[in-house]
Amino acid sequence: MAPTTFHLISLSRPIEPEVLASKVRDLNPDSQPTWVGKVHHWLLEPRLSAEALTGTGNIMTKWDYLLVGPKDIAEQLGLEIASSWSITANVADDAQKPEVVAEQLLAREPHLPSGWTAKDPSDLEASVSPDDLKLSLSTRSRLLGSQKDTDGVTVKSFTQDFGSSHQGPVVVLNLLSYAPGKRLSYLEGYVAGFGRTVGPKYGSDAICFASGTTSWSSKLEEGSNDSHWEDVALVWYPSIWHFAKMLDDADYARLDREFKTGLLEDNPLLCCTEVKMV
Repeated sequence: MAPTTFHLISLSRPIEPEVLASKVRDLNPDSQPTWVGKVHHWLLEPRLSAEALTGTGNIMTKWDYLLVGPKDIAEQLGLEIASSWSITANVADDAQKPEVVAEQLLAREPHLPSGWTAKDPSDLEASVSPDDLKLSLSTRSRLLGSQKDTDGVTVKSFTQDFGSSHQGPVVVLNLLSYAPGKRLSYLEGYVAGFGRTVGPKYGSDAICFASGTTSWSSKLEEGSNDSHWEDVALVWYPSIWHFAKMLDDADYARLDREFKTGLLEDNPLLCCTEVKMV
């Protein structure tokens, strides 16, 4: 198992993805990150590490990029960082690179039904979400960089706005904390069920899974308690439209009801897009 660090960074001065990619290519190959993403939106906001992940003031922290790789990668890139948060966990030594897994998934991208595309969002607009799910199209979260006292936007409205300009793949950062002793139940129940049903149906799968979290940057200031991060995952979707249609699926609702309540302490989701290195 290889320790891997997931870095969220907010820059003092914004730089374009192409500039960041150039900086990454200039690094020694052994020092380069395994994955780089542009951060867009919390699909589900965190409860644990909330101040560190959303900001201590009245403004939501505007994360710019997610870097996955060596612990000192942000410093090696010489970036002017305004704020950061990181978490380190272990990835299997024989795990494929995230971009390789993503290419394999893209090759079998499923076709979305009418009403769930940028050109025709009619079925998305007409959808009605159950009110008992932990995550649904009606889940609200605040925009990065916005005032914290706002109501935020729903997953449905984010899909319509973001999905109108970006119709390609998205990658969702998952931070996972479980109720005491419930990790295996969640992995064998929700994760395995997702892999058998809605994952393949909507072309989704984990491109990186890191377990046995050893540390996160805000751990000491948060003090010792029973709640802590245990796993980290990057989950790939062919588009934000596929993600939204998945949330509208009855199989997803069943998994959510059966395995999230009582098993999860927290599972914030952060929507990103890959920064291509070529």
